[in-house]
Amino acid sequence: ETRLKDFFLFRNNSRKVGTIHFGGIYIECLLKSMICCKYHVTEGSNNNKWLVDSNEVTRPAHRLLSRDYKHLLADIYDDMSPDVEHAMEYVSDPDNVNFIDYRYRQEELVSNQEYQEFLKNFQLVFHYLQGKKREL
Repeated sequence: ETRLKDFFLFRNNSRKVGTIHFGGIYIECLLKSMICCKYHVTEGSNNNKWLVDSNEVTRPAHRLLSRDYKHLLADIYDDMSPDVEHAMEYVSDPDNVNFIDYRYRQEELVSNQEYQEFLKNFQLVFHYLQGKKREL
């Protein structure tokens, strides 16, 4: 929930780059917390690995539609409507820049249209995942 507070802090202060960056981070953290709710997860043999129910798997990275997330949260991804999947793609890579790398963008280069598009897509993904989180 701390990352969600970060997102709102940036959004409430009209800081577009921070809003987009922390919005993506929040969704990533939410997905990882859902994995931890669904499985027994511990550290793996290195920083890139997790033990999930005693099976070593690659720790999901910063691509919100990666096969790692789709495998571990198959029921959530399988239920996604095309609209939510498109929104997840946009949150993951707004303007074809991964949300993690977005922090390097210059604030004045983020158009209001791009920012509003991100907020619209973030909200769709956020509400979808919040509903799914309650099901876990």
